[in-house]
Amino acid sequence: MSDPHTFSLSIPSERTAIRAVEPFLRSTGVPDVLGPRYGDLLVTVTEAVNNGIIHGNTCDAAKPVQIDVQVTMHDVIVAVRDAGAGFDVASVPDPRLPERLLLEGGRGVFLIRQLSDASDFMSSATGTTVFIKFLLR
Repeated sequence: MSDPHTFSLSIPSERTAIRAVEPFLRSTGVPDVLGPRYGDLLVTVTEAVNNGIIHGNTCDAAKPVQIDVQVTMHDVIVAVRDAGAGFDVASVPDPRLPERLLLEGGRGVFLIRQLSDASDFMSSATGTTVFIKFLLR
């Protein structure tokens, strides 16, 4: 793949809209270029979208979550944007703490950081963008 290819999807902030993520990612050809690491990308993007829907946009269907995928000959970069009030990623507690181990949620940011080759969280009063990068090996 010599030129970058970009794909976009906008979904309403409804929990059921998360079902659109996997078919969208499959349509980009990412499973073919990432091979066995596609599962890691699917988990990270699903977590980022889920966080955008629930925490960022507070399940307000009028506020979209935008997913942009760029595939180059070197990497796959995904940007997930919500329209929420933003948050401080440094304040997200480590889910491995003993008092957090049995909690139902709270692992999204951790999983994104652990499974991807690089990630960045940019937050402002108008929303959060999560950048997720997977290198092609």
